Amino acid sequence: MAFNFLRSYFDVVNQLKTDKDKLDFLLAVINKQFLNEDPDSLDFIPNLCYESQRHSIEKSVKGWIRANNGNPPCNPMSNPPSSVGSNPKEEEVEGEVEVKEKVQSVALIEDKHRDFSIKFYNQLKEKAVISKTVIVNKGQIDHIRKLEKVDKIDWSDITSGANYYFSNLDSDFMPEIQSTKAFRDKFDKLVAHKKRKQ
Repeated sequence: MAFNFLRSYFDVVNQLKTDKDKLDFLLAVINKQFLNEDPDSLDFIPNLCYESQRHSIEKSVKGWIRANNGNPPCNPMSNPPSSVGSNPKEEEVEGEVEVKEKVQSVALIEDKHRDFSIKFYNQLKEKAVISKTVIVNKGQIDHIRKLEKVDKIDWSDITSGANYYFSNLDSDFMPEIQSTKAFRDKFDKLVAHKKRKQ
């Protein structure tokens, strides 16, 4: 049994800060490729790393299955699993967290983007803009990263824009922003609205 170890895996590993996170990520990749086992109970950062590479990892496993007449990779020291792909925990997670957008490299996401996104959704819930609790995922975080890095908006302007938004929820314009994606998409309108008010 053989699998390619992609350069992107190497790049992700080199961005991780601790040996534990590196080991957890690498073991998750190896166990999926060689044993077809989905990672269980990964910490937040290794899990983000794994999710950023999930497509490549699963493509590799599917290629193995096709090349071996439908037989999935399995531990040679044990019997092959009887029901491949029926992992109830995986289905539960997929039903709970919708990955809206692929992130090319988890290294691009900084703590401030993650912390901002979590606070943003908590504020939406607290202010009753949305009714349900949102489990923040990397796609939602990436909208904030792109607002700063791609759209070239100063971080101080992003945070002051959010503060303005949450202090003006009674405006007719404000209900249009109910996600980090909408916050990015309508940021120019939000700034224009702020200037008119001032």
